[in-house]
Amino acid sequence: KKVLDIGTGCGVLSIICAQKGAEHIIATDIDPMAVTNATRNIKRFGLEDKIKLSRTNLFHGIEGEHDVILANLPIDPNSNTWKKLGDVDKIVKDFLEQVCLKLSDDGIALIPWASFGNLDYLRECMLALNIQYTFKIENTFGVIWYLFLIRKKPFILRLSEVVWLAP
Repeated sequence: KKVLDIGTGCGVLSIICAQKGAEHIIATDIDPMAVTNATRNIKRFGLEDKIKLSRTNLFHGIEGEHDVILANLPIDPNSNTWKKLGDVDKIVKDFLEQVCLKLSDDGIALIPWASFGNLDYLRECMLALNIQYTFKIENTFGVIWYLFLIRKKPFILRLSEVVWLAP
């Protein structure tokens, strides 16, 4: 599998993917401190040969299609941490405009989201861009968490797995 981990932070998802057998992993983050931290963690686990790490924004400089795209996007436009990245809604829209172009035909993108983020904006963007998605919901520590699954092709899931399907 080819994995792209956008907003890798400490690199934990890339590390897990490498340990689970992903063949080619690209991990990116725009924050230099996150890249430094991820570099240390990747070295600590001896995975420098499996994970290519770079400081970049979203898909900039990323070539090819990927079987799995993990995206830890900024959620809360009022958070001081994410304010320094710029317009959070624009970042989300830029990501969504490109994600299906970077997915392999049978690929899947996974985007975690929280109830304190602008859920309506995220869903409106996906609908406007004709993005096929579904999501799962979990309530943890008083926050409702969503895991959005995006595909190029329509989802074929058991009815019990589908929460909401668009378009």
